[in-house]
Amino acid sequence: MHVDDVARAYVEALTHVRQVPAGTHATFAVRSGQAVSLREIADAVAHALGRPVPVRWGARARAPRTFDRPPELAALPGWQPRITLEAGIATLLAPPADA
Repeated sequence: MHVDDVARAYVEALTHVRQVPAGTHATFAVRSGQAVSLREIADAVAHALGRPVPVRWGARARAPRTFDRPPELAALPGWQPRITLEAGIATLLAPPADA
């Protein structure tokens, strides 16, 4: 998830909170709707760079509190991501505008 989309989700969540009765509690998810593994992200970065990314898979033990899938929560009402993984990676790898 691109940080700009996350920031927009916070704004949308604040808007949502203002519209519900006081004392109401709800938990929502902010997600793209497409699960992406770390390997897929590394592959997307390699593709954008046009060369392999030197990753040593399995070099570190898995952290004990790591989860494979996020919890299934309702999506945040009124919010959708705008920036794709590929577009976000391209922006990250682009040279600075003042360069």
